Amino acid sequence: MNTNNRETFIVLLKAVNVSGKNIIRMEELRKVLTDSGYVNVKTYIQSGNVVLSDEHNQEQEVAEKIEEIINRCFNLRVPAIAILRSRFEKMVTANPLPEQITNDHKRLFITFLKTPEVSQELKKLEQNDYSPELIKAGEGVIYTFIPENYAKSKLSNQFLEKKAGQAVTTRNLATCLRLLEMSY
Repeated sequence: MNTNNRETFIVLLKAVNVSGKNIIRMEELRKVLTDSGYVNVKTYIQSGNVVLSDEHNQEQEVAEKIEEIINRCFNLRVPAIAILRSRFEKMVTANPLPEQITNDHKRLFITFLKTPEVSQELKKLEQNDYSPELIKAGEGVIYTFIPENYAKSKLSNQFLEKKAGQAVTTRNLATCLRLLEMSY
């Protein structure tokens, strides 16, 4: 098979290996994805961060196939968000929050939406004061700055998912930059 026509994707799995739930060993995940035809499969830490290449270029198609593989091989229903590397890079670098806080890669978070449309409900959140936390909507993502404990944040993944009306998953900027680096 010609591997020159493959696209690179960053795949983010929602709520994998969190609080003892949805346990998937990354070594096993790499194997089942490779056995399913994906190439250059890499994972980062234990929380469902995957970089891989596929001959398809449709994000939704890749996400659905990975969800089916996880369901079949691990008996888990885990939402997957597959993003083409070029789009992921734009999402990571388009951060609209002030520059002085974007240098804090562990306190700046990007919440990725299952479908790229940002609801009006999410956009309205920008008008609220969540001090000292900040929030801005982007193209298919929400950027948040959480200077204190993320687990106690008003702008938690669960809160944003409820407002979005769809599955979302959040990563800090340090993780996003590492995934981007791994994709090249």
